[in-house]
Amino acid sequence: MSKRTTRPPGRPPKRAEAGRGTEQELLKAASSLFMEFGYDRVSLEQIAEACNVTKAAVYYYFGNKARLFTLAMLNSLQHAKTATQSLLEEDKPLKERLIGVTVKHLSAVRADYTARMKEAEKYLSQEQLESIRQAEIELHRVMEDTFRSAIEGGELKARPPLLLAHAFSGLLLLGNRSSVMAHYASREEAARDIVELFLEGTGSPADT
Repeated sequence: MSKRTTRPPGRPPKRAEAGRGTEQELLKAASSLFMEFGYDRVSLEQIAEACNVTKAAVYYYFGNKARLFTLAMLNSLQHAKTATQSLLEEDKPLKERLIGVTVKHLSAVRADYTARMKEAEKYLSQEQLESIRQAEIELHRVMEDTFRSAIEGGELKARPPLLLAHAFSGLLLLGNRSSVMAHYASREEAARDIVELFLEGTGSPADT
């Protein structure tokens, strides 16, 4: 028998009907809490409290914790994709665009996304895991397309664009390490070093 993933029947609690704690607000709160504390340490009660609604409202909108986690991660990845694409499409040199993406990443909640997903895996269905993986792929494709265009335009040496996308993503994770960030007076300074390290590693001039 397949797991139910649709909303349970009935009307939402009155506090939810009054507009206090919409689905988007709940998703935003859930994403922040899950990324900061992990799947096991976050309860539906905490998420409801963060949005000033009842736990029943959370159940009405999402059904269960695994579904809420999945939708929260998908929501975060979609926002990351939109923001990344917007920054990479700006009319600026590649280096400056990458710095913009890096600053945006460093401004987000610093948490180990890979660790959070690994912790949650045992609670999620294969369908839920696959939907999150697909969203991750779409985010990397945005960077892959940018790097492909940069190679064609002579801004980067020829390398597999998808490899470059994953390499850049890996360097962005340096922002999760407080021991690294402690050496910098600002996110902008850290972002510039991260991007220069990436460009030097690709064999491309850091001032591209």
